[in-house]
Amino acid sequence: METNFFTLLADLQLQGDLIISVRTLPDEVQTISVYLKNEQCNDPARHRITPFTATVKAAELNRDFFPTLTEPLQATSSLMLNMEAYNRQLKEAKAASAMEKENKSKKGQEEDAKTKRFNESMKKVEELDAEGKHRQALAALPDPAEYPEQADALEEKRKALTEKFAPELF
Repeated sequence: METNFFTLLADLQLQGDLIISVRTLPDEVQTISVYLKNEQCNDPARHRITPFTATVKAAELNRDFFPTLTEPLQATSSLMLNMEAYNRQLKEAKAASAMEKENKSKKGQEEDAKTKRFNESMKKVEELDAEGKHRQALAALPDPAEYPEQADALEEKRKALTEKFAPELF
């Protein structure tokens, strides 16, 4: 006896394991259950896909098995592949989002630290200026290249401190 059953199965190009159960009943009737299981799909919704079940005479099963099941099996296989691809992309998006948040957080922390350093430097400049130590205050003034957004204020402070120097005779 020669059959093309397995060739027809291979032609379906299904992704996963095809589980077929057959129970023979009296009067040449068989109950058949067909379930496509794809372990690569990690989506829990895959468990909601129920197996195809039919109770028919063996002759009907020979005639109608592949024409009846081809489209649903291929659709199920495609669905599971799409669910897995979706889950993979979702994980990538979450990771990218987490990385983006982390990068923004780091950038914000760096800017906060930079602002804090600037404010501390300016406080020291003000203290030295109040003590009459104008040259030291000028030396403690932050570099405008490090704080381009504060460059105008730093230049004004530099001019104000320079004007306070006592005139030198030599």
